[in-house]
Amino acid sequence: MDSKPISYPALSCVIKYLEANRRFRLVAQCPSLEKLEKAQPLIMTDLVLGRNSIRVNEVKYTIGTESKFDDPATLTMNQLDGRRSKINVSYLEVPEDGLILELPESFEKFKVGYFVYWSSDNPLIDRFIDRKSIPLYSIIIPQSLSMEMLSRIEQDEILKTAKHLDIRHVPRELFHLFGTLPNKLALTYIYSGEVFDFLNLIDTMIQQNRKEGLSRCFVTCDVELVEDLYKVFRVLAEDKDSAIFDIEEYEEYVEFDEDFIKCNEFPNEIAFWIDDTMVISVKAMTFDDGFHIWISIRKDDKSQL
Repeated sequence: MDSKPISYPALSCVIKYLEANRRFRLVAQCPSLEKLEKAQPLIMTDLVLGRNSIRVNEVKYTIGTESKFDDPATLTMNQLDGRRSKINVSYLEVPEDGLILELPESFEKFKVGYFVYWSSDNPLIDRFIDRKSIPLYSIIIPQSLSMEMLSRIEQDEILKTAKHLDIRHVPRELFHLFGTLPNKLALTYIYSGEVFDFLNLIDTMIQQNRKEGLSRCFVTCDVELVEDLYKVFRVLAEDKDSAIFDIEEYEEYVEFDEDFIKCNEFPNEIAFWIDDTMVISVKAMTFDDGFHIWISIRKDDKSQL
């Protein structure tokens, strides 16, 4: 049976859906395909930009002057430059200080899902994040929450529309304001605190009265704090009608990292009706960095049940 040559449209489709590193190697082996390859949208699961290298998915590259098929760890500027279609990146990581190796100016404006690390003075944000990425799925901010940061989050379109916001630390004096963030889900690490701080936070979350609901996740290794928080929720739930709370954001977040496991110390979710229009819940999971405590509020109509 005679084999037929692959058509141009078919070859374009094949190249489009090839894994990014395979595309780089294909062009290094067959330079005549370079123009066709660059005309297709480039899709990367992970892109990590560093001072001396870049990592595409699981492959780390240095930037050289010549790319050879037998040297897959080197990319040329030419391979990155001149792409006519948008570049899609699920997970983009740039240094907090914005210092990266020199890249072609046309290698920019990525369609991004997850972004690590956001910094107010990082010049790479406007260069690499296409505004069509909004809303981003998740952004990590490696800084403590401050009044200045809170104001910036409320004003910055990329930050305030992100579905998930991960802030590395929230000081106690601003703990209650963590509930006012515009993001539906926000996560932070806590190193000290009292149940009273959580009560203030819960009160703030209730006052937001958001139709779409909101969730806050706290990472801590303080088992006594978690115990006290669960005790408070049990007291608050007394004489209240119990509820079932399926947290979509929680499920998506856990699916993103399969290392989450059920918390044996606090296996039960506590959920109850605050009034006829609002449900609150607390749920615990464990991860390698400690307990992940989820406090969530959802608007609902009790009369419809």
